[in-house]
Amino acid sequence: MAELYVEPDARGQGVATALVGEAMRIFRERAVSFVAVWTRPDNPAALSVYRNHGFEPTEQTVLTWLPLPGRGRPDAGPGGERGADNHAP
Repeated sequence: MAELYVEPDARGQGVATALVGEAMRIFRERAVSFVAVWTRPDNPAALSVYRNHGFEPTEQTVLTWLPLPGRGRPDAGPGGERGADNHAP
């Protein structure tokens, strides 16, 4: 399941519950054997919706790489400098 978002003015009306419920129905209908969701631990509304549909927290390490301006390039060395062997723009 990816990117479930409820507009602020629609929150608290059961929209997320209905959407996750329908997704779960489709997963069961299609005999899906694994579903994962990622949410922040400081999002109690999302945690509640997912837990109410049978999701349980798991312990895992998630590593994320996101190139941001001023933080070096993916092909850069530790100081953000490009290596002499790399001639890509």
